[in-house]
Amino acid sequence: SHTLYNVGYYVYCSNAGLTVSSGTTLTADGTFTVSGGGGAWSLETGTIAVKGNITFTGTSAWGGGTLTLKAIGTANQTLTGAGGTYQAALPKFIIDKTGGTLTLSGVISTAQTWDYIQGTVDPGTSTVVFNGNTTIDGQGTSSTMAFNNVTIWSNIRPLGGNLNVNGNLKINANTALSSNGYDINLAGDWDNSGAYGGGFDPGTRTVTLNGNSTQTIKGSTSTTFYKLAMNKPSGDVLINKPVIVSSNLTLTKGAVVSTSTNYLQLADNAVIVGGSDTAFVSGFMRKAGNDAFTFPIGSNSLGTGKYHPLSITAPSSTTDIFSAEYIPSNQAAGSALDSSLLSISNCEYWNLNRVAGSSNVTPGLGWNVNTCNSNIPADLVVAVWDGSKWLNKGRSSLDMANNGGTGRVVAASAVTASSNPVLIGIKKNIYNSY
Repeated sequence: SHTLYNVGYYVYCSNAGLTVSSGTTLTADGTFTVSGGGGAWSLETGTIAVKGNITFTGTSAWGGGTLTLKAIGTANQTLTGAGGTYQAALPKFIIDKTGGTLTLSGVISTAQTWDYIQGTVDPGTSTVVFNGNTTIDGQGTSSTMAFNNVTIWSNIRPLGGNLNVNGNLKINANTALSSNGYDINLAGDWDNSGAYGGGFDPGTRTVTLNGNSTQTIKGSTSTTFYKLAMNKPSGDVLINKPVIVSSNLTLTKGAVVSTSTNYLQLADNAVIVGGSDTAFVSGFMRKAGNDAFTFPIGSNSLGTGKYHPLSITAPSSTTDIFSAEYIPSNQAAGSALDSSLLSISNCEYWNLNRVAGSSNVTPGLGWNVNTCNSNIPADLVVAVWDGSKWLNKGRSSLDMANNGGTGRVVAASAVTASSNPVLIGIKKNIYNSY
C-alpha cells in the first residue's frame, strides 16, 4: 500500500484491466481518472482511495470489477460519470468523507455495490444508472444520502438501505427493484417498466412521494406498493398506470389524480390513514375485499371544500371490488323523482360502481362547505338512480360539523344495482306539503 498524487488509467484495448493487489490500497492524494476509447475493461481486487475528484470519461463500453473505489477526501470532491448507460461503469464504490462535499455530476454508471457510510453528498442534476444485481446502500451511519435521478438498468437490484431520490426513479424493462426491507422517499416521477415481479418488490416497506411539484406514476407496467404515502408540500400525484396498494395508503398532504383506466386500488384488508381537504383522491378509486370502507375522494377542481368521502358497508366476499368517484357538478342521468323526494342535489353527485362480485352495499355521502343542500340537513337522504328515476334510499344516520357546513348522510338501505350514481336528496314532509 502506498500513496501517489494524481492517478490515471487509460483504456487502450479490449478486455483490458487494472488490478490493485488484494489486501492493498493505492491512495490518490489528488485525482483519479479513467479515460480512453478501448473496449471492455475492469478494475479488480484491491482498493483505490481518492481524496480529490474522480472522473470516468471516454467511450469504453464497460467497466466495473471487484476493486473498491473510495471517496475519502476531507475537502470538496466531484464524481463525474462518462455519460452513457454502459459507458465506463464504476466498480464497488464507497463514500466515506469526514469533511467537504462530494458532488455527483453527469450520468454515472455503476456495475457493483454503492455504499454510503458518511459525509455530505450533493446529487446536483446527476443520474446514477445501476447495472448488475448488487446492493444500493445510501443509508449511512447517521444519515441517508440523496440521489438525483436513479435508473435501474439491468438484473434485479436490491436496496441495502433507505433510498432517497430527489429526482426521478426509473425501473427499466427486463429488470426490477427490490425494497429488501428498506423505505423509498421520492420527490420526482415513478417510472416502472420492469418485468420481474411487476418491476418492483415492495416487501413490507413504504414508498413516500414527497416532491414539491407534480409527480407522475407511469411506465409500461402497473405497480403494487405495500405502503404508499403522500406527503407533498405542494403539487399533485398523477397516476398514468394502475396502482395497487396492498396494506396502507397514507394521505398526509397532496391530491392523487386518477381515472377509470389509470386507477388507484386498495387490496382486501388495506386501510386508509388520513384524508382531508388537502389530502384526497381526485378521480376514480377502487377497493377490493369484504371490508367496510371509506373512499377518501374529492375534487381538485374545487377552490374550497375539496374532500367529499363516500363510505360503503362491508361487501360479502374478499373478491368483490367497488369503485367510487366524486363529481362536483349537476348529474345528467335524469330528473324523474319517486313520490317521497322533494328535490335532489344539482351541484354534486357520486358514482358508485360494483366492478366485481354480487354484493349490495349501503352508501354514505360526505358533503362539504360547497354543497348546495346542507341548509336543511334534517330532511337530507341518499338518493340513487335506478335507470328511470331517482329512488329515496332513506337515512340511517346523519353526522354534522361546522354548523352543518360539513357532514355525512348514510342511506337506510343498500344499493342493489351494479352501477349507480348516488347523491344527496331532500325528502318530502308535512311542511313541504303545506
